[in-house]
Amino acid sequence: MTQVSKYTLRKDVSDRIFELFAKILTSMPNKERAEVFISEFFTPTEKIMLSKRVAIMFLLEKRCDYNTIKDILKVSSSTIATVNTLRQYRSKGYRKLISKILKDEKMNTFFGLILDKLLEIPASSREGSGSWKYITRKSKKSHEKPF
Repeated sequence: MTQVSKYTLRKDVSDRIFELFAKILTSMPNKERAEVFISEFFTPTEKIMLSKRVAIMFLLEKRCDYNTIKDILKVSSSTIATVNTLRQYRSKGYRKLISKILKDEKMNTFFGLILDKLLEIPASSREGSGSWKYITRKSKKSHEKPF
């Protein structure tokens, strides 16, 4: 379990270290660099804890019920309730990021459906040609999401 020191910091020191941490997070040039930073900086427990919080927020925004979230993420109802409270009252930043991800997913789903419709049109070469089968299989695999 993660712990916070019992010794409190002065407000100016606390503000400054948070500012530095935020600057590091926002300066990541790409996903790969962010993954390296996260792997090097956080313990496995911290990574799981933070990832599950984001996933809970994501699933709540997708209007999943508590039991579904508990089954998928193996978390307690109280953890979900805590994240839900944060989501409702203090999460303008979280909500913007989650909304952007959901919009991107909706766009991917939309274009995926268009691709599926296009793939239903018979190919000009004989039906079931190797390249057409390959494209169809790749399209179906790209639609699979863990949750």
